[in-house]
Amino acid sequence: MVVREMNIAVVDDKSKDREEVIQHIMKYKKLNHLDFKSGTDLLKDIDNKNIEIVFLDIYMDVLGI
Repeated sequence: MVVREMNIAVVDDKSKDREEVIQHIMKYKKLNHLDFKSGTDLLKDIDNKNIEIVFLDIYMDVLGI
């Protein structure tokens, strides 16, 4: 089996909502025997990464939009 690494960003101003999306991703990972790196690893050298999927909250209360 070939395991391909994907770079996924989860962007939300509410930590509860971020965690919920991350939990769904982790459940998918476990069910499909995939391997993911942590967000911390991604942020260490974000300029060198090609993010393939972004889960983005379009209503940012903190920003007033």
